[in-house]
Amino acid sequence: MRDIMSEFIEHAKEQFQYDLSVKRSRNPDTFESLFQSDANEGGAEIIADEKDDLCASVCSIFRITTIICTRIKEETKMKRLLLNEREFLKKKEIKFGHVYIFKDGRLGLYLGTSLDNQFVFYILAKAHLVQTDDYGILTFAHYENQVKFLIALSDELLQSKCDKKCVIRLTSLPDLYCDFNYISYDKGNKLQLWHERNKDESKTLQCLIEFTENKKPIVSFVSAKDLIPGELYYTGSLWRSLYMYLGRDGKNNFCWYFVGNEDILIKNDILEYQRNIERTKANKRCKKLTDAVNDSNAYIYADAKKLIDLQWKGNLKGLILR
Repeated sequence: MRDIMSEFIEHAKEQFQYDLSVKRSRNPDTFESLFQSDANEGGAEIIADEKDDLCASVCSIFRITTIICTRIKEETKMKRLLLNEREFLKKKEIKFGHVYIFKDGRLGLYLGTSLDNQFVFYILAKAHLVQTDDYGILTFAHYENQVKFLIALSDELLQSKCDKKCVIRLTSLPDLYCDFNYISYDKGNKLQLWHERNKDESKTLQCLIEFTENKKPIVSFVSAKDLIPGELYYTGSLWRSLYMYLGRDGKNNFCWYFVGNEDILIKNDILEYQRNIERTKANKRCKKLTDAVNDSNAYIYADAKKLIDLQWKGNLKGLILR
């Protein structure tokens, strides 16, 4: 019996990293003496009297089984995601093909950046978040049931047709709590196949850098050192956001003229520009108007197209920037 027990213990050591041994009992008169726990790493020492070999073996097997079942249960149980209401991910922390939890509870699959440097997400679902007992810490309501549903739904959506209304483009990184790390689509070709099936139906999907050979954006934002007085620049989608750059004033502010009426602009009225100077301490996040034709996010309305075709540039001779 002792040989069998020893073999079983050695097998347990090898398979489960439990340090189990059988020794002579110091108190053979009590059943409790069969088990005396030592604080050795990962297991317990089993002490048994020789005449109680059979009982010790049975109890050892029961004890080992209990420990193993407990470990399996702990490892398979979902590790809860805890969301700090005051902490959000930085740009360097987000990865293509991963699913992220938005501040409002939405789950968004990050599809990368567009050719015009926007962040593109495909919204999969919206979770119900609740406060935990710790102030400012959120988690999923009905945790395991809701998370399992969200995982199944996300996988199903990657097998389905793209809903264009669920593709969002953002000029700046939204508030994201963390990676919904139960799922990700950055490995294998599942996301690539989904894109191939849907790219013809969405202009946005056609312009994603991660799915194109050309990794360099066609339209770039203009740096402060590259701004030219008299040139036209736009922010956002171009609609109602067209400016002429005037230069820097005495306090080193950036000076702009908002183009609300293209007919007035091309009159090149210096007094008009002088009276309506808009000053900013920093450069606008702007692009050259002439590059709008390559910007998938730009809405080129009739007057803007006219200015592009004319290659119009302001003559700022006589303009005073104090």
